[in-house]
Amino acid sequence: MFQGTLRVGKACIHVPINVLAYIFVKMSAVPLLVTAWMDLVRDEMANKSIKKTLTIPKWLNDAAENQKLNFSQLLQYAIKERLGVTEPERPMSTPSDEISATLEGQSL
Repeated sequence: MFQGTLRVGKACIHVPINVLAYIFVKMSAVPLLVTAWMDLVRDEMANKSIKKTLTIPKWLNDAAENQKLNFSQLLQYAIKERLGVTEPERPMSTPSDEISATLEGQSL
């Protein structure tokens, strides 16, 4: 019996499933169990940079460029400050830790 993980939003529901009941392969084929570590994908998608167009007065742009301000960093800082948020927490475990924990105690 395999312990699968069903994700609903941010909630994880561990569901026991019989893997062999859902595998249909040719007699000469070898089935392999693949574990996907989706937290890495979600983290990458959440931190993907999005390009935004900024409109400010020319005099303010000139003054900021004279001071060599990084508009992107400054805007990110200002938005985080305004919203009272910080960087999202990153998972402490590695993919190999997750796979090892998932595979422990499994028998096919």
